Amino acid sequence: MTNKFYKVLFNEGEWTCFASNKYGTTTYPAHSKGNREDSEFFSINPMTRQSTRAGDNVIAFRNILVEIDDYNDGSGIKKPVLPTQQLEWFEEVDLPYATLLWSGGKSYHAIISVEEGFTKEEYPNVVNAIFKVLSKNGIPNDTSVKDLSRLSRAANSLRMNTKQIQEIEDVRRRISRRELEDWLMRWDVTIETPKPPTPSTYTTGAN
Repeated sequence: MTNKFYKVLFNEGEWTCFASNKYGTTTYPAHSKGNREDSEFFSINPMTRQSTRAGDNVIAFRNILVEIDDYNDGSGIKKPVLPTQQLEWFEEVDLPYATLLWSGGKSYHAIISVEEGFTKEEYPNVVNAIFKVLSKNGIPNDTSVKDLSRLSRAANSLRMNTKQIQEIEDVRRRISRRELEDWLMRWDVTIETPKPPTPSTYTTGAN
């Protein structure tokens, strides 16, 4: 099952970061290193071979992480959402995830994987569109997980602070860009077109 998890997220020969803590930056072959199940975290998008974890080193903008945030029930104090409620929310919106993993703590991590991927400029708008669907349905998703090289919990590895296995709940498939756009349209959400860069009046070579 671990092998299937990484195969749906990464192509053969792709590299990504695996780490024992959230500060890790070293990259490894995604399939072989992931299957060893000895890393607590991995970065959700593939990176340049033998590079380090950084947004500038991401080579395919394919995967988007969805994670439920603590919920404010009106008391003014944020509280964790029950795992059963998290799964119910994902089912209610028919979230088109490729993988779903229990973090070994308090949340499920869902990753949507789009076959064609996106450009670096499109990616944040895609993430925002997905998050907008969740927000419209009252789902308190964690908006801090949108960066390109974000770490998520590694499949079937041991979470050190809880001593629980980060178990795979489900592995499905990548979806097409059209399927994602159709899902967004069901909730009356579209992906915004990236804004063109602001023209510069600076002329190179001038004193």
